Amino acid sequence: MSTFRTFLAVAWTLACGAHAQDASHGQAPTQASQTDATQISVLQPGQDPQPVRYRFEQGATAHLRIVLEVESHVDMGFDQAGGPHPTLEYILAIEPVAVSEDGADIRATIAYAGVRDRKGVEPALRNAMGEQLAAFRGAALAFAMSTTGQITDARMEGWGSSPQQLPGLEVQLAEALQAAFPMLPADPIGAGGAWTVVQPRGAKGIAMQSDTHHRLVSTLDDGRLQIESAIEFSAEPQELDIDGMPPGARASLDSVSGAGAGQTFVALGSLAAEATMTQSTTISIKILDGGQQMDMGQMMLVKTIVQPIDEDQIPRASAATARVR
Repeated sequence: MSTFRTFLAVAWTLACGAHAQDASHGQAPTQASQTDATQISVLQPGQDPQPVRYRFEQGATAHLRIVLEVESHVDMGFDQAGGPHPTLEYILAIEPVAVSEDGADIRATIAYAGVRDRKGVEPALRNAMGEQLAAFRGAALAFAMSTTGQITDARMEGWGSSPQQLPGLEVQLAEALQAAFPMLPADPIGAGGAWTVVQPRGAKGIAMQSDTHHRLVSTLDDGRLQIESAIEFSAEPQELDIDGMPPGARASLDSVSGAGAGQTFVALGSLAAEATMTQSTTISIKILDGGQQMDMGQMMLVKTIVQPIDEDQIPRASAATARVR
């Protein structure tokens, strides 16, 4: 593996890690619970604060469309590369399969997976990725979600008809769902109220931390909460242990920094939510491979859009690509 290919593998792992908590693999479903490492603190209770909790109904299915727009740029010192990636689209059928007073075990089945046309993306790449994603119809993301909204134990169960797994798929989907269902404080909150969520994040042993600031803008006439969010995340310099590195190659992380902002409209009594979140990540990596050292950087921009849809809106055609609507 060349030094450049080594860098790409490391950078993608870091980018995924910056946008999601570490996922558990191969574990049986567990009831949702808060982890001691996550800290939720109320900054301002707002007007007429009331307890806010998610409520789950076993067997009640909601359908969410998730669209991921990704753009990345790589600086290798002597050269630069990058641009837009194919836009990914998933439709999930989300169902609480076990409910307790603390939360629910939830199964999100991929009812549709494909790509959308995007300017700057080669048709051959778009079509190849569309065919790969189409095979994941029927795969499912299983996770636990507490009444305060924390998603844990995210893992894929089954991979549809695909002959191979897609590394990081559970990361993409779990993070999109967490954006749609923000973590809520244990203390009462009202319109204008604000709270922070501080939690460790990362993947494959890469240690990071995020600080998310939420503000309850208002409760709409239909009962949905309008929440604005801003996030910052970072990581200290550290040695990296990345799967797939060639023998003798070493990678170290100089820095990771990122920020994002978004807005969510969520009904506490259902799993139908609407959200938009944009996050940017800047990564600096040092790689020593075969006596060569390279200092490289990557910028990744990820826009996540989540929308509730009706079941009859799910595409039934077998085509792997979907035109922009």
